[in-house]
Amino acid sequence: MAKVFIHIGLPKTATTTLQTDVFPHLDNSIFYVGVHQPRSSYKSDLYVKFMKSIRYGSDIALTKSMLMEQLSTGRNILISEENICVSESMATWEKKIERLSCILNGLNYKIIVTIREPSKAIYSYYVELNDLFRKKKKSFIDIALNDESMKIYHYTFFFNFISNNFDVNNLHVFKFEDIVKGEISGILELLEQQNCQDNFRLSNNNSKNKNNNYILIKKKQTILTFFLEYRLINYLVDFLNIKRYRFLYKFLFNIRMKKNIKIKKPNNQEIKQLSNSLRSDIDFVNKMFKVDF
Repeated sequence: MAKVFIHIGLPKTATTTLQTDVFPHLDNSIFYVGVHQPRSSYKSDLYVKFMKSIRYGSDIALTKSMLMEQLSTGRNILISEENICVSESMATWEKKIERLSCILNGLNYKIIVTIREPSKAIYSYYVELNDLFRKKKKSFIDIALNDESMKIYHYTFFFNFISNNFDVNNLHVFKFEDIVKGEISGILELLEQQNCQDNFRLSNNNSKNKNNNYILIKKKQTILTFFLEYRLINYLVDFLNIKRYRFLYKFLFNIRMKKNIKIKKPNNQEIKQLSNSLRSDIDFVNKMFKVDF
């Protein structure tokens, strides 16, 4: 009986590497629905419908029907989307998981979760969403330990929630640390692709510059974003004596600039505090899934 495999992330656990270098290149026994990288590339109707149901809770019965129709061909299905575990304005990650559970109920499914040593995953995610976290004006430790977005890396809480929505026997956990070393045989075996091990060459999708004290991120933004970020747009309007904001927005939106952001690394005391707080989570995944860091 054909299966549907859902890779739900987590973010910053080599998901882009899998979505670029592995999943699109599996043999014809499996239909890779997406996401395809870069995200601006092709999106199948099934992927679009699936993510709409996950994000908005709409057409869940139709999405399930589309999956069943595809499964009836005898091919397995694979969907990889770490944003299932990312809270957005339209739904928290918990609500998305509940909707995914509704879609998969009654189907032959497997849930793939990729995880990473939690303190390192948290900092990497903190860097990724730095624009968001800077606006909260909280310390890194405060965000790491208490922010809603970071609950996914508090593995005891996360996997207890996941286990309440899915059969624990259908949960399969793999380590970022193994994936980046090219050790993906466990994932391929689960996907019934164990004969394809030699077909993949994994690339490094982390392009950040690092030193001992900070990480340097190079970002592209529009002039408009710059003026809005520093609340200078009204001064610009007054200076140019332009009454029509729409014209000004359109003009500035087409001018692009590069921006370098330095993000300070946590100090030794912060690392120790975070590691101590997450020790029980590491012990939990080791006991539950035999995964150790």
